[in-house]
Amino acid sequence: MESLIKPPLHCPIPSAVNPHVEAIQRHSLDWVRAFQLVQGDTALERFAASKFGWLAARAYPDAGLDEACIVVDWNVWLFMLDDQCDEGGIGKDPDRLQAYFAILQAILRDPDVAPCPGPLEQSLRDVWQRMRARSTAAWQARFLRDAEDYFDACVWEAENRARGVVPTVADYIHYRPLTGALITDVDLIDVTEHLRWPDVARMHPVVQDLTAMANNVVCWSNDIISLEKEMRRGDVHNLVLTIRHRDGCTLQEAIFRAAAMHDAEVCRFLDLEERLPVFTPASVYADARHYVAVLRAWMRGNLDWGMDSGRYRPREAAPAQQRIPPNDAAWAE
Repeated sequence: MESLIKPPLHCPIPSAVNPHVEAIQRHSLDWVRAFQLVQGDTALERFAASKFGWLAARAYPDAGLDEACIVVDWNVWLFMLDDQCDEGGIGKDPDRLQAYFAILQAILRDPDVAPCPGPLEQSLRDVWQRMRARSTAAWQARFLRDAEDYFDACVWEAENRARGVVPTVADYIHYRPLTGALITDVDLIDVTEHLRWPDVARMHPVVQDLTAMANNVVCWSNDIISLEKEMRRGDVHNLVLTIRHRDGCTLQEAIFRAAAMHDAEVCRFLDLEERLPVFTPASVYADARHYVAVLRAWMRGNLDWGMDSGRYRPREAAPAQQRIPPNDAAWAE
């Protein structure tokens, strides 16, 4: 692969790390072992090098330990699902993928009744039950809708792979906030920060625009950081690759154009943040400010984590992993 220059990404937001970071990281290791999502010492070392606990700690620097552990488990579960789909082949089979997602949706709709035959299903039920214990029925309904949007977007990706389609930049930008599943992490802000703000504030156009911008920033920076990883596995679902396909430019030029989009979105977020409405009563405004602060932490924290995590570095002689069916272990020697 050609030597590529990745320009520094603009993000003038101070870094922050949750004081429970080491406990969060230890918990993530214990959790994947408990549900047999990672099997074997080599695979566990590779998992530890990904530093998923640090992602949660950077994105939610003020969260309590229990809440941060829910966050890291949910994100680990998403990464496991993504890897299982990519490496098991189901990510190129939209019918099989949709059928499997129906199993996962059943668990989210009724975890006490739905069958959970394997590690991915059992671990999903565990983290979902812990979310439910700390949330309202309205929040749970919103989270379920957003999780289902994520599943649908993943099927869209699978359909593209099956047909050999490179999405347009416009289509990719439309679906990327969904395929990244970040909106479910945004939902978790209410849980981690114990927010009780009303929908009239949450759905305000400025708040919605800030949420969309933060989602774009996180996803686009991830696309730049993970580019080589996705190229090695032959996936075209990456902002850089869709730009290259659209513009007929070199890969290096596409990286610079994607980075410019990222930087402009950060500037738009910081400008719009200054125009956040002063909601009443004061407690609602405080919740809104806290929500925006976590969006800021996500943008900075994801960038810091992506540059530090071993997930996006080339692996030398990586151990073979088990294949789908999805109820097999996602990381195994």
